[in-house]
Amino acid sequence: MSLKPGRADEALRSLTDHIVPMSKQRPGFVKGTWYGDGESQGFALLTYSSRELAEQAAADISSTGPGADDPIALESVDVYAVQAEA
Repeated sequence: MSLKPGRADEALRSLTDHIVPMSKQRPGFVKGTWYGDGESQGFALLTYSSRELAEQAAADISSTGPGADDPIALESVDVYAVQAEA
């Protein structure tokens, strides 16, 4: 995702107040990590209990995404299989 210029603080509030709690309520949600440079871009790595639930989440996120007035813009959503963890 990209952060709209001058709206990084608002984007962080949206993340903590809305995006994280909403993500935690999704079926199959295991964990999430959100990270970025704090100024212009951010990323999320979300883990789900199955590929099917991950694909459903990705489809939902892609179709609803942030609105035009939101402080972030969604750039892409992809689903990958976990190959290894440490």
